[in-house]
Amino acid sequence: DVVQSALIDHYFPAKRKAKPAVPMAGYRERATRFSGTYELNQFCHSCGPDRREYPRIEVKANSDGTISITGNPLPLVEVSPFFFKRINGTGGVAFRDDALGRVSLLAGDSWMVFERIK
Repeated sequence: DVVQSALIDHYFPAKRKAKPAVPMAGYRERATRFSGTYELNQFCHSCGPDRREYPRIEVKANSDGTISITGNPLPLVEVSPFFFKRINGTGGVAFRDDALGRVSLLAGDSWMVFERIK
């Protein structure tokens, strides 16, 4: 019984209540940097304008310094460079910039990675 309890506690820990996200310094000024249209990056990069379109999402900067993402019910706030959490402290997304410093990729709570196209 002790071993069973230890295994259950280890593999199925009690859910902890999420703490509200704490924004990093300067987050309000940085939010617009991430705005744009992102497309699932499995698309053909050399097929031209007639290529098949993949799912797209929009990232919008809100006036309070948070961002909103298509299909995400809660706004997100930057808690560390390039990492945003929902304002209630759950889930998050990460961005990446390219060699020129332009925000180019977005990855969320799944295996999907979106590439900025606009």
